[in-house]
Amino acid sequence: MSSKAKASAARENTKAASKDASPRLSPDPSVNASVKVSDIQVIEEKPVGLSPEASSKLQAMFYPKYCSFIVSNIDNAIANGLRRTMLQELLVSHLTFDEENFKCNDAFILIDMIKKRFNLIPILQDTSQEAVFELIVDNRTPTDIVVYTTDLRIIKGAKKIPCNKIPLFSLAVGCSIKIKNIRVEQKFAYEYGFGGCIAFNCASVPVDIKPIEQRAIADQYHDYYANIASALKDGDVTKLKHGLPSSVANPNVYKLSLRTNGNIAPEEVIKAACSAMIERLEYIVNIAPITEQGIYKLVIKGESDTIGNIILRTGLKLYPTAEITTNADTTTRSITITVKLETTGVSSFQAFIKSIIDNAISKIRQIDMQI
Repeated sequence: MSSKAKASAARENTKAASKDASPRLSPDPSVNASVKVSDIQVIEEKPVGLSPEASSKLQAMFYPKYCSFIVSNIDNAIANGLRRTMLQELLVSHLTFDEENFKCNDAFILIDMIKKRFNLIPILQDTSQEAVFELIVDNRTPTDIVVYTTDLRIIKGAKKIPCNKIPLFSLAVGCSIKIKNIRVEQKFAYEYGFGGCIAFNCASVPVDIKPIEQRAIADQYHDYYANIASALKDGDVTKLKHGLPSSVANPNVYKLSLRTNGNIAPEEVIKAACSAMIERLEYIVNIAPITEQGIYKLVIKGESDTIGNIILRTGLKLYPTAEITTNADTTTRSITITVKLETTGVSSFQAFIKSIIDNAISKIRQIDMQI
């Protein structure tokens, strides 16, 4: 064999040895595990222990509701995505009106203040968007009066006032107010100047891993972190008495909880959040990436970290060697997914991103089906 042939053979052997020395990692087994929803609990938070006389004076149409449930075999991106979506990324039906339809001769009643109060009234979320109301009050009494939501009049599209009896403002003696064409609109909670929400007190708490107790290990910080490294190497973190830091924890069982004002069933909020997340993920498949020297950038306008983190975590579980990052621009509300395709082991970016989205949608759909 010539020296040139020997050198060529040596190079091929070196390449083969290099490939064998760093085999591609397998996908995380949990990525294809079936999602399980359990321990669904819904509590209507009515007043308790009231006398019959006090109970008879309660006129509320609906009461706040608390809901909690356990979800297994999901990662923190999907769990936190559900929490964020339920809290501020669903359309909220609310009452509003135009300034030209507002007339009031009470100097202390400001139109912006009243409009904001109407925005924040928790109305039944199934109220028709064709519904129209008006508010006409004339204070001919010798004292100031309180104007309530029950003073609204139905013009069309509704069979009842879609909210509990809620005080709106005080109207001075001899003053009147007239608001015509009060209508139903929908906005997202994150929209500037709105602030309404469909659910509140939304939480996502891991229950299969104990969080680290920083105070308990304050005097033995370095020793305890050495124990963490040893436990992770052995694959047994149960022996860690004082918990595991979030930087290395990988929980897959979460307790999610939320509250509503009673104007929508909590189960409907969860299902609406699942549907919204699925719709937003499906939209991404059709976006063309920007490419440059093997780097693919996917710019998704109108999106937030909710979707970016789901793509990132699911992508790293399916393709552990992939170089993938996500960046959110909160000013313009957009995210950028950046991928170095050669590190994924997939020749097509479309196939890469579709497999991630399909996997994430599958898990979200399983949650939806079990609620």
